[in-house]
Amino acid sequence: MGNEVLGVDRDEVRIKAVADQLTHLVIADVRDERALEELGLADYDVAVVAIGDQAVSTYLCGLARAFDFLLA
Repeated sequence: MGNEVLGVDRDEVRIKAVADQLTHLVIADVRDERALEELGLADYDVAVVAIGDQAVSTYLCGLARAFDFLLA
């Protein structure tokens, strides 16, 4: 489709597993607000939060709103 997609995970194995499917990959812990700032999320149009832990997903959605980010 020609879209640029950023994949972020703290687990290098997970990142390597999707390396051929995404255009940008970063190993980082997205629970760290400083890490989110450094990722430049404001440059992206949409975020998809796919985390098995409901509490962490809710927290990240709140952070995304703080970055004025559209969630999908």
